[in-house]
Amino acid sequence: DLQDLGVRFLQPFVNLLSKSTYWWMNTFITAAHRRPIDLKVIGKLPIAMRALTNYLKLREAFEAQK
Repeated sequence: DLQDLGVRFLQPFVNLLSKSTYWWMNTFITAAHRRPIDLKVIGKLPIAMRALTNYLKLREAFEAQK
């Protein structure tokens, strides 16, 4: 993920206070309120946060529960 130039953030490397309060999102939310945000500005999600990764984890947990 760190070598992927499209990834702009990695939440696992954010400190505990930032994870719990999301204060670092205030600037983004304020800007998005004023005008729509282009997806290119946001960047790509880290692999750990993408839908396919989370689906595979969920399916694995579901199969383990059977």
